[in-house]
Amino acid sequence: MAGKLGRAIVLGGSISGILAARVLSESYERVTIFDRDVLPTDAVNRRGAPHGAHTHALLARGRQVLEELFPGFTADAPAGQCPPPV
Repeated sequence: MAGKLGRAIVLGGSISGILAARVLSESYERVTIFDRDVLPTDAVNRRGAPHGAHTHALLARGRQVLEELFPGFTADAPAGQCPPPV
């Protein structure tokens, strides 16, 4: 590809929305994420993500992909917020 495309829009700021935006950033000059909630700066549950209170696990390959897309992801994750790989 000679250059990046114009703009992309992602609806939802969940982990899947953030991952989609990161991947789109390789092909688009500008990627905007729209979410109906104000995204918190702390690790708290959001009204728009009722499943956030459920137990989550991160498989080893998932952590590897997150590290590839966001170098330092594991080290930068708040203590206790990045579970050990399963």
